[in-house]
Amino acid sequence: MKLELQDVSDSLHVFLWRNAEEFFGVSAEDAAANQEAQDIISQSMDSLCPAGGSTAERPWMDLCLTKYQSVEDDGQNQICYQISHSTFTRPSAPPNANPA
Repeated sequence: MKLELQDVSDSLHVFLWRNAEEFFGVSAEDAAANQEAQDIISQSMDSLCPAGGSTAERPWMDLCLTKYQSVEDDGQNQICYQISHSTFTRPSAPPNANPA
């Protein structure tokens, strides 16, 4: 999975490979066979990329990134970044302003 991280200064494309299970808190096995696990990933992605694309609604994230060099098919070197040892904490539901 490729994500674009953005702050006020710039944006950076990063990959989420080996650490996807840790990041989403769902095993690949569960994601393949369990609707609830798929829903967790979907809800997480909806929080990361809200409808309408508003940057104001996107969460702040503290991530650990690993930088590495990849060699393209044409022999060119490319710098890549991968999310590692990071988890996404789903936002809690806002408190009910009008309790019954």
